[in-house]
Formats: sequence, structure tokens, C-alpha cells
Amino acid sequence: MKEIVDPAVEAYAEAHTTPPVTLLADLTEETERTLEAPQMMVGALEGRFLETLVFATGARRVLEIGTF
Repeated sequence: MKEIVDPAVEAYAEAHTTPPVTLLADLTEETERTLEAPQMMVGALEGRFLETLVFATGARRVLEIGTF
């Protein structure tokens, strides 16, 4: 199966992205351990990208609509 993002690009992004704060890392671990479909949560890279968009646009409110 072809990847959406080249693995080299993803590795670069992971190497140059600030790691999540302890609380988010703990929540990720708990989600992966306790839910049936933990792969549906937003990953750390995607989360940082969304955070960047919020800061760049000066958004005061954000509505995320998941597609479970």
C-alpha cells in the first residue's frame, strides 16, 4: 500500500518537531491502551500542525469535526 506521506518526510518532521508535553503523551498512551480504535486519534505531528494553524491565523475558537 502506498503511503500518503513519504516515510523520509515523516521522519524529518518527527525529528524537527517539539515532542508533546507530558500530559498529552500520557493521554496518548492511555488512549492506545484502553480504546478499541486508538488509531482514530490525531497523531502528534498532525496535532502540532493544527496548533500551528491556530497560532498562525490568530484563531480564538476552533471546531474540530472528526469523521469516525
